[in-house]
Amino acid sequence: EKCRSVCLELVLTGHQGEGDRRCLCGVLAALVSLVFDFFFFKQKTAYEMLRSLVGSEMCIRDRVITICGDMEAEIVELPPEERAVFLEDLGLRESGLEKLIRAGYDLLGLITFYTTVGTELRAWTIPRGTRANQAAGKIHSDMERGFIRAEILHFEDFKAVGNIAVARDKGLVRSEGRDYQIKDGDIVVFRF
Repeated sequence: EKCRSVCLELVLTGHQGEGDRRCLCGVLAALVSLVFDFFFFKQKTAYEMLRSLVGSEMCIRDRVITICGDMEAEIVELPPEERAVFLEDLGLRESGLEKLIRAGYDLLGLITFYTTVGTELRAWTIPRGTRANQAAGKIHSDMERGFIRAEILHFEDFKAVGNIAVARDKGLVRSEGRDYQIKDGDIVVFRF
């Protein structure tokens, strides 16, 4: 019953509320089970299954991600440059898998920040609201203990200029202290 109420709250509001992550995982497992039942047994429509799970007539459309398995399999087989064209021809900005990953991160309250050394760009996953010094600790505990500051560049700014040196020259890199909350898509150089 607790999982059902957490699921109802998640589907209708997008917020977890009082439920803990173990309960959330159970809800996700229940949803996966329903999807399996729908595609393999076709006993109910997807809407009817979700409605029976949450027990509500309220709108659930914004919380449902539809994925066509055949199309996703085709997309995966394409070279990266052809994927964008294929999706554009279908009128889509991203694949169903990308939507699912984005929704999962959002549901779990996770974000991604990046670090770079030379030509290598590395992604790190942290909870939303993580402070800069705590994010440094995700990489190495010594970095958290000796944290001085974080130099921040947002990924969209980086894509626009092409490299960090040019971004510095244009004033797009800013210096932040330990209380700065890392944002999704930040590229961070930690000084410690």
